[in-house]
Parts: sequence; C-alpha cells; structure tokens
Amino acid sequence: MMKKNKRLLFLAILLCLGLGLGTQMAKADIIEDILKAKIIGYIDFERILSEYEKNKDLLSRLETELNSWLERQQEEYQQILQEKEEEIGELIEYLEELEEGKESGIFAEAEEKIKETQAEIERKKGELESLVQQLNEELQGQLNEELQKQNEEYKRLGSDIVPDVIAMVEVIAVEDGYRFVFDKRDLIYVQDSKIVRSLDVTEKVLLRLNEEYKKSKEEGEASD
Repeated sequence: MMKKNKRLLFLAILLCLGLGLGTQMAKADIIEDILKAKIIGYIDFERILSEYEKNKDLLSRLETELNSWLERQQEEYQQILQEKEEEIGELIEYLEELEEGKESGIFAEAEEKIKETQAEIERKKGELESLVQQLNEELQGQLNEELQKQNEEYKRLGSDIVPDVIAMVEVIAVEDGYRFVFDKRDLIYVQDSKIVRSLDVTEKVLLRLNEEYKKSKEEGEASD
C-alpha cells in the first residue's frame, strides 16, 4: 500500500508540472511531500572518486612511478650536461693559464692560442645551450608519452572503480527505498535546505565503499 501511494504521488507531480495544473503552492507542497518521502536521492560523484581509497591508492601508485621515472631521466640528462660543463671548465682554466703565461712571457705564441681557446669556449657554450634545449624537448616528449601510458594504465587497473561506485549506489538505494538517485552534476539547481541535504547519500556511499575496500585490502595482505 505504501509503495502504491508513493507511485501515485510521483505521477501526480508529473501531471502538475507537465500539464501546468494546480497552483504554485500546490506544486510546492507536492514536491516537499516527495522530498520528505525520500524516494529521490543524489550523490556527488566527483567527490566519491576523489575520496574513494581504492582510487586514491591507484593514483598514488601511478604518481610514485611517474616521479621515479622523471628522477631517473633528470639524473641521466644532468650527467650529460655536467660532462659538457666540465669540458668548458677545463678550457676556461687553460685560458687563464695562457693569459698568465702571456703576461709573464712564458708562452711566445700565447695571443694566438688565447683567441683559439676563447673561440672554442664560445663554441662549447653554444653547444651546451643547444643541448639543453634538445634535452628539454626530448624530456617533454618522453613525459607526454609516459603520461599517456599512465592514463592507459589507470584505465586498465581502475576499470572496476566506477562500477564499484554504481553498484554501491544501487545497494544503498534498494536498502533505503530510493526510486531515483541522481549525480549532482546532472542537477542544474539544487536548493540548499535541510530536506534537500538529507537526500545526499554521498557520505553513506563513500563510507561503505571504503569499508569494503579496506576489508578486501586486509584480506589480500593476509593471504600474501
């Protein structure tokens, strides 16, 4: 009998809103009755994904892998640059020796060697600048490829995350007697009121999801 009354109540509001029957006050009363009956609920899907521990663990793992890869690449490139910088440093030291020798008259042909060394230093500096730009471009390209791999890896490893959420919403909807559960993103406007807030089942879905994930995680660790 209770289910039949709720069905009639929902049909009544559709008729009033769709056909324009009844006064505004009557419509508001019907809507309030439906809200109080709690046959409609909603979730904040984005919040659930961001706070679902299973999703957080996966994202954390992928982030750690990406940071480790990035550190290795940077160390490799830094080694290459350091070798070039050392070459320039050696030339600068040689140039200083030549300049000292020129002043003391030790090197008879110091002037010519100084010019050659200065030219070599400038050439090496130009090579270093080009190398830095080249390595940055290579790193950016490799980073884009790595991010694409990570995105594919997330889709593969996290393929059950969204189904987990949907399944839990269905379980809670059945348990609590909701006929409809909407995603908050699909609602153009939601009035901030106590009744409306009571229809938000996000916290309940999150709590149950994280409890089940924690239990599953502990069982997996115990079996290892």
